[in-house]
Amino acid sequence: MTLNRLILKFVVTSVALIASAASFGTPWGALATDSSAHGGFTQVIFDENGTQLTETTGGFRVLRPNYIDWQTVRPERQRYLVNDEAFWQQDEELGIVIKRDTLGAANTPLRFIWGDLPEENDVTVIERSDTTLSVDAVIGSELQRVTAEWKGQDTLVISTTDALGQQTVVTLTIETRGSLSPADFDFKLPTSFELYDETSPQSPIDEESI
Repeated sequence: MTLNRLILKFVVTSVALIASAASFGTPWGALATDSSAHGGFTQVIFDENGTQLTETTGGFRVLRPNYIDWQTVRPERQRYLVNDEAFWQQDEELGIVIKRDTLGAANTPLRFIWGDLPEENDVTVIERSDTTLSVDAVIGSELQRVTAEWKGQDTLVISTTDALGQQTVVTLTIETRGSLSPADFDFKLPTSFELYDETSPQSPIDEESI
């Protein structure tokens, strides 16, 4: 099974922007003071001409500093889970689970998930307010424009545009805040699923591979 790179890049980018403005007012500030959040999402990908290519729906859970559970429901049922042990990809249709090296916060955009944006060359703030955050950020090896905008108190719309003009738009609906613990991100292999262990003994996953 091929790793869905578009989804995974957007997972870490979306979560990175959820609470990267702890000093902002409502609603940024309200979420930034919580340790966790979960809800639903819709992800739409457009080509450079604005034509819709795909639409994906599902649910998400996040916990500071780098626990992520991203589950797609339509058009395919897949789960992407990041915890201290590994990065897990579960495919319901194929009945398999791939275990990879966990996403290291130092090697991906996860490094600025829950704090202020770092003063580094790979992040340039374009706009920053109580409801909007727009940056130029290096995601993997590509420079992309990333914009997050609140639409009310509990709906956050995050969009990225790559160098070729392809745009990904994810609408996050925040349903609950501050109720998760690391134990909620433990992974249990489902009955009858086959496990493929692709972890390496030492090196964390590199950002170029997602």
